[in-house]
Amino acid sequence: MTWIDTPETCGAALAGGIARHETRTLAELVREIAGARLFVGNNSGPMHLASALGTPGVVISGPSAYAWDPAWHAPRFQILRTPGLACLPCEQGPFSPGRCLNAAEPLACMQRWPVAAVEAACRAALARPVANP
Repeated sequence: MTWIDTPETCGAALAGGIARHETRTLAELVREIAGARLFVGNNSGPMHLASALGTPGVVISGPSAYAWDPAWHAPRFQILRTPGLACLPCEQGPFSPGRCLNAAEPLACMQRWPVAAVEAACRAALARPVANP
């Protein structure tokens, strides 16, 4: 398992057996993602790179709109989201609030996905055969 580091995450504590790797260029990031058996992350630019490259993924979607789901090789992705939350997507309207507006259950979109559930989704994804692009 490889953790792709960023300046914001360089101080994060990692469990044993996880390699920390910093990618300094887009080309390095693309090589890392292209060589991975599974991409695990949030709905982000790197997720869209994984999608374009055909790298299977498990995505903790959080507040992202459905329109931001993987555009390429979508069947290779499992999107972890809690449908039906009144606050989703939180970037409704012409702007993103930059913070969670769900006062009743802050960050419910993320909190409902415990580590064990994400791990189970990853193990299931790794067990599935990968179809040719």
